Order: sequence, then C-alpha cells, then structure tokens
Amino acid sequence: MLSDTSFMVNLVTPEGQLFDGEAEFVVVPAYDGELGFLYLRAPVMSSLGPGEMRIHVADSEKIEHFAVSGGFVGNDGHKVVVLASRAQRLDVFNLEALQDHQAEIDQQLIELAEDDPERPFLREEMTWVKLLIRLVGRANL
Repeated sequence: MLSDTSFMVNLVTPEGQLFDGEAEFVVVPAYDGELGFLYLRAPVMSSLGPGEMRIHVADSEKIEHFAVSGGFVGNDGHKVVVLASRAQRLDVFNLEALQDHQAEIDQQLIELAEDDPERPFLREEMTWVKLLIRLVGRANL
C-alpha cells in the first residue's frame, strides 16, 4: 500500500526487470546531470547518462544502488519508469574482480587488429567496467 509520499518505481532493462517497488525518492543520472523524483513531481521525460541510480525505498532506511547507462526515464507524479539500456545492482560487484576484468579487456584490445569487428564491443564493455569500478570504489570508501 502506497503511503502519502511514496510512489511506484520500475527499473527495466532489455534483460528484464531489476526493480519494481515503492520509493520515497529516486535519483537517476540524466544525460546532463542528476535528476531527482518525489511524489507528485511534475511530469518529466529525460534520456539517461552513465552513472548511479539511487532508490530510497519507501517506509525504510534502505537505499538501493544501481549502475545505469543509456535509456530513458519518465514519470507522471505517481510512478517513475526507467528503461535502461544497461543496468545492474552495485552490491553484486567486487572491486578487485572488476579491476581484473578491466585488465583482461585492456589485453584483448592490445591483441586485436585495429579493424577487428570485436573492438567496438570491447570499447563499450570497457566503458561499462570503468563506470562500475568508479561507482563500486566510491561505495567502498
């Protein structure tokens, strides 16, 4: 049951739904800066940039942290919908494992020819891994 200040939030990626629940405040990385949502906020639609999404879960002290990159966010005052090109909970990552993965991608890029069709995919993966390292590293401080 929604409280007087909470609203529904849906975070969806091409792989499926990552969050569906009530929140009292949501922050997303919009293309040109952070964008926050409260209950009955004026309708907004924006493209997402790479960064951290924070969901302040209703009726609790819990804050859910997600890395997101690309996509769109919109609201109608009662519901926030985030359609992210890529997103993942931050609490599932280990900083050392991410750094190891970054080193593996670096090595693969060194070994590939400049015209190899795999390069764009690896560069995109490197951008994602660097974002995760920044966000997970900040959370571990």
